[in-house]
Formats: sequence, C-alpha cells, structure tokens
Amino acid sequence: MRNIIIVIFCLSFFACCKRKDEPVIYVSQRMKDLYFFKNGSNWTMRDSLTGRIDSFYVSYTDSLIETYSVGKYEANYISIKEVNINNVDAADSMRFSFHLESTANTIDFKDYKFSEDFHSDGFGYGDITYSVFNYNGVNYTNVTEANDRQGIYVNLVRVDTLLYPSDYYLNKTEGFIKIRFNTKYHHFVWELLNSNIIR
Repeated sequence: MRNIIIVIFCLSFFACCKRKDEPVIYVSQRMKDLYFFKNGSNWTMRDSLTGRIDSFYVSYTDSLIETYSVGKYEANYISIKEVNINNVDAADSMRFSFHLESTANTIDFKDYKFSEDFHSDGFGYGDITYSVFNYNGVNYTNVTEANDRQGIYVNLVRVDTLLYPSDYYLNKTEGFIKIRFNTKYHHFVWELLNSNIIR
C-alpha cells in the first residue's frame, strides 16, 4: 500500500512539473501591432452619418498567461470607451472589448442604450490588407479590413449579417481609421480625424 502511495505521489509531482515547464504559445506580433493599444491611446472620430464628433480612448488593458488542459496561451484584453464631446445625449455611447488569444481574436461591440442589442465574437482577424488605403483624401499604409462574420444578436437571437453589415479598418500607426457599426437601432460610420497611439 505504501508503495502505491509513493508511486501516485511521484506521478502527480512529475505531471505538475511537466505543466509548469510547458512552453507558452504567444499572440503573434502582427496581431499585437494591430490590436494592442496601451492605456492613453485615443482617437477623435466623426460619424459621417450625423456629423457627431466623439473621442474614443483605451480605458483598460491586461496581459496574462492562461493555462488550459491543452497548454498555455497568452491572452490580452483591451477595452475602448467612447466619450461624447458635443454634449449630445451619450446614452448610445459604445464600448469595444477586445480579447486577443494565441489561437483566436474576438471583438464585442456593446451598445448601452439597448443592452440586448450587440455584436459578439464576430470579427475576423486580418481579412483583407491594403498596402495603400485612400480614405477621405488621406493615404494610409498597410491597412487591415475586418468584417462581421457572425451577425447581430437581438435578445440573444442571431439576426442576418447582410441586414446590418459592420466592418472596420485599422493599421499599426493610426489604429482605427474607419468603423462602420450597424445594429437594429443604431447606424454609425466613424471616420478618423486624429489619433494618439501608444504601443
């Protein structure tokens, strides 16, 4: 009986050591270059549909190593909040929540005016890349376009993406250049006026 206990202890000890020594799978540098903004990063953007000008800023970031049964993975969390600078009712202010993992990239758009209306896990990473992207007469380089693939959820029921298409364009230098965000209730096309990106 004593020998069995010793064997079980040794197996448990070596299993723990093996887990501890497992290599970490890190998020690709290209993904970080596009999506990981440090606190203090901000954008001033104009909604081309209404003329409204708002500021967006990084309100929270975190990086950690998560351990799963299949291994260890780096994860990054970034939250971006909208601040209304025209003293307009800001009940429809948005917040972007990014979750970057070694094996996935997800993004949530949350609309606080209608909490049941949101995008979830819908945007692909690096769908299309333009070496030069001209927008509003300004040339931006190495711009990535990502599109909503999952559609919109209203009261937890999926609504067809084609009814409410959403996409965004960003690069390493300016961050977000254009954000087209459509829900059942709101429609925005945010266009970059200026940015201050901290990496």
